[in-house]
Amino acid sequence: MNYRVMRSAVACAGIAVCVLATGSGLADGQAKTSDRKDASETPLVYQPPDLGAPKKRVGGGTRSLGQLFVLSPPHPALTSLAQPRLYWYLDPGFRNALRFRLEREGQASPLLEVVLAASPDGGVQHVDLADYEIRLETGVRYKWGVILEPEPHQRWPALYSAAHVLVAPQHRPDGEDLDPLDGALAAARSGLWHDALNILSRQIEVQPESTQWRVLRAELLEQGGHAAVAARDRDFAQYTR
Repeated sequence: MNYRVMRSAVACAGIAVCVLATGSGLADGQAKTSDRKDASETPLVYQPPDLGAPKKRVGGGTRSLGQLFVLSPPHPALTSLAQPRLYWYLDPGFRNALRFRLEREGQASPLLEVVLAASPDGGVQHVDLADYEIRLETGVRYKWGVILEPEPHQRWPALYSAAHVLVAPQHRPDGEDLDPLDGALAAARSGLWHDALNILSRQIEVQPESTQWRVLRAELLEQGGHAAVAARDRDFAQYTR
C-alpha cells in the first residue's frame, strides 16, 4: 500500500457502541445494557495467546516529563477485526500534536502515518483504522505506535510508545449475539485484547458516568501491564460512586 500522510483530529467520545468483536450491533446510537448490575459478579480474565513471541511493547515516556503508553500487552496483541481501533494513553497537559504510525512488519514504508491535533486533556485516545480505509491482513504482524514530539523551543526528548498487533486467523470469541458485557468477557478469555478493549472503551464513551465499564477496563489494563492507567479508571469509578 502506498505511503500516506493524513492530518486529522481524532475525537474519542460520543461514538455509538457497535460490538464488532462479537458480531452484535446496536441501533439508533443507543448503548445496549447488561442484566448484570455489578461487574464484580463475573471478573474479567484475560488469557494471553500462546504465540511463542518475545515481548514487543516499547517506550512509555519518562515519569518526570509525562507518560505515553500504547494500550497493548507486552506481547503481540490479537484482534478478530481487520479494522480495529488502536488505543493509547497520554498524560494531560501536552499541547503538542501526536503522530500515529502503522507499518507492516518488515516493510520500511508505513501503511498509515497521521498527525493528530493536540489533546491537552490527555487520557485514553484512539485511531480507528476504518476511518482511513486501512485493513489488516490475517496472520500478518503489524507494528503501530504514537510519538509526541517537542516543539523547537521545548528541550525535552520525544515520547514514544509502540506495540504489535495481529489479526487472528478465523478467531472469534466463543458465543454469538452477546451483549457488551458478555462480549468483552468472551473476547478477553479468547485472548482478543483489542476486541475486549474496544468494547469496554466504547461503552465508557456512551456511558461516561457508569462505573461498571471503567472497573472492567481497569481489570483488563492491569492484566496487560498498565497498572498506572488502570488506577485512573479505578479512581474515577470510586469518585463517582
